[in-house]
Amino acid sequence: MISYGFCLGDPSGRYSSEDFAGAFHPVTGSGVCRWGNRFALSVEGMSATLQSGFALAFGRWLKSDGPYELLLSPGWDHGDRFDLVGVRVDLEAKRAALAVLEGAAQEPPPGFLPLYRLRVKRGAVNLLPEDVEDLRIDIPSLAQSSREGLRAYGFVTSGLDRRVEEILALGDGILQKGDRAIEDLDAAIRKAGGMPAVGELTTGRRAPQPESGWLLCHGGPVPEEYPELAALGLEALPDIRPEDPRLSTWIFAGEAQREDGV
Repeated sequence: MISYGFCLGDPSGRYSSEDFAGAFHPVTGSGVCRWGNRFALSVEGMSATLQSGFALAFGRWLKSDGPYELLLSPGWDHGDRFDLVGVRVDLEAKRAALAVLEGAAQEPPPGFLPLYRLRVKRGAVNLLPEDVEDLRIDIPSLAQSSREGLRAYGFVTSGLDRRVEEILALGDGILQKGDRAIEDLDAAIRKAGGMPAVGELTTGRRAPQPESGWLLCHGGPVPEEYPELAALGLEALPDIRPEDPRLSTWIFAGEAQREDGV
């Protein structure tokens, strides 16, 4: 069946919100827009706090002007579980909300846009930053898309598209070699008994290995279980976002100190 719109056909016809949402969703997709703090997440105890952000989900939008706290249940007695934090669109109730799906399957249910996956370990009563997996998908602004589209058009029409592909392939190869070299160097330093200094920053496409003690620099408060980092006078984690979206920056916070002091 073929359908069309808007303002075609019967001039007396009306369009519903469902019509508009259904038309815009294929264009925008679902994800997080570059507004506010893009729902950056921090954890403390069994609470997860999302910073400000604007999301498009299944043709609908949700905006949060400030921090929003979500509470998670303590860990199960019989094993680990995975919870999803994201945007839930309820078409029957005509509402959208930030929500937690406890014990979620690998694939989210219809109407749920996942932002983060949290591993809640068996018997846990305290979440750690390394328990958080970032699932956010960025939606570029129209201005950004237009700018990148015009740049790509210029390359293609000038006959440079093949050369650009070669350069990009070389760049990816160099980045991969750099990743391996950094990982090998880190492994050698650790084998020799060396440790990174608290407050040390590193930038790459993958989290440092092992990940313990490294926190993603996306803002938010310094977790209480890392007193060595707080002792440096940092009131919040740095918010460092490299221009290349393939790269991220981490800060070494030292060994996590749990409530029992271990």
